[in-house]
Amino acid sequence: MTTTTMRTSASDVTASAADIEMQSLHDLDIEEKYNGDLEAGGSSSNSVTKQDSIQKDHAITTDTEPTDPHDVFWDGPDDPDNPMNWAPKKRWSGLILISVITFITPLASSMFAPGIEFVEEDLGFSSTVTAGLVVSIYILGYAVAPLLVAPLSEVVGRVPVYNVTNVLYVIFTIGCALSNSVGMLIAFRFLSGCLGSTPLVLGGGSIADTTPPAKRAGIMSLWAMGPLL
Repeated sequence: MTTTTMRTSASDVTASAADIEMQSLHDLDIEEKYNGDLEAGGSSSNSVTKQDSIQKDHAITTDTEPTDPHDVFWDGPDDPDNPMNWAPKKRWSGLILISVITFITPLASSMFAPGIEFVEEDLGFSSTVTAGLVVSIYILGYAVAPLLVAPLSEVVGRVPVYNVTNVLYVIFTIGCALSNSVGMLIAFRFLSGCLGSTPLVLGGGSIADTTPPAKRAGIMSLWAMGPLL
């Protein structure tokens, strides 16, 4: 029984090898025929058939590739979810609100400087280095936070980042007012600066998301007026 099984297996292997060889010869004949048609200036139908086959293979490969979950697509140019198609009232209310926020957060940085003498008296310190740190630590937050805020807005969206940072900005600004030590004041000033950088970082992107290129210049001027003032 073992000998019979071994002979059957060997014959199957031989048959499979023969089938593979026949298929290879058949494919080779088709390829040679196609190349011969091209060399002889064959009809364009062969070329079209070959091109269509390549395009179908490419389409199948493209369709099976995974798509990025963060890609955004619109249902045509008139999709109402596209910010470019928002009503003027909705667009302008959002852009004006962003411009106002962009005016307030830099104001909190500079308006603190004239009152630093009263802060020294209230918290009981007289070092000029500490006084300078209390004022300038806010701007350090402007340098650190954009490294996180900008990429985060591309992943979760700009509106959630605006809302969360605005609420936290108000909380930490109140913390600055209620601080009872210079260390607490410095910490809250830094955190306020981090969260106050959001409109400066995302404002330009928000304008680009909602406004056609031909109309961006005037709106950018309105938005940039806040930090300049």
